[in-house]
Amino acid sequence: MLYEVMTAAGFPKEAQDYFILKEQELLRMERAAQRIAEAVSALCTDGAEFLPLLASLSEDSGVPRYASDMLVLLYAAEKMAERYKETGIPDEIYLDTLSDLRNKLIECKKLKGEWGTFVAWWLAGYFRLNRFALGRLQYEVVDHEGKPALNCHIPSGSPLRFEAVMDSLRKAYDFYPNVRMDGKITVVCHSWLLYSPHRELFADGSNLRRFVDLFTVTEGTPDPKNQSLWLIFYKNYNSVSLDELPVETSLQRAFVEYLRAGNCMGYGRGYLIFDGEKVVSK
Repeated sequence: MLYEVMTAAGFPKEAQDYFILKEQELLRMERAAQRIAEAVSALCTDGAEFLPLLASLSEDSGVPRYASDMLVLLYAAEKMAERYKETGIPDEIYLDTLSDLRNKLIECKKLKGEWGTFVAWWLAGYFRLNRFALGRLQYEVVDHEGKPALNCHIPSGSPLRFEAVMDSLRKAYDFYPNVRMDGKITVVCHSWLLYSPHRELFADGSNLRRFVDLFTVTEGTPDPKNQSLWLIFYKNYNSVSLDELPVETSLQRAFVEYLRAGNCMGYGRGYLIFDGEKVVSK
């Protein structure tokens, strides 16, 4: 089962071989099957505390925490697939959602130097059927000014092509009929992309600029610690100097220049209204 899930999620062969070995270590632990099943059940249950269970599996088996956490998520994928089938959710959405395990795997390797994940707390939303990947973007239902809306998340893993964004919005419109108000859906987003000072760093006509311009930005919060720096450079914000940041892309070069000028990064909040075909208000 493990191999099939990793293949479906698009894990590189090196990572697959690593997890097969770590699975053997995990299964040598006393009461391994029972404890893994308990962790999977908690992971998939709204309100259940699962992080201590994940921590104890790593501690007692000797499997590194990031790898141990990913193994439990991979085991839980089978249960998630069953729940998708029970609720009539198409396989395409299951595979899109599952692919974010690969995104988090690659992020962990780049940032931490290890195969696994350091955001199991975040990924639980998929297994609890609270968050879904619909093409390029991911969504969950939230309250926005007293009305239902979709909170939009932007995973890594592929370019943020404008056509893919619009296709994802159309899929969200179809997938969440109960969120429509007068035939429209409201989509909200909280991201470093929407921090207004960043907009000028995105090239005119670029995918990033076009994405930002879909939204009405309502709030901006500077972050002097530059905590979102890793999303651009895959470096820990508190352990590198500007001279150590890579400048391999135009976006990286623009942000290095921006930071050298004494600016800090930040986060913005915004919303858009979509009628099923186009953004009608921003």
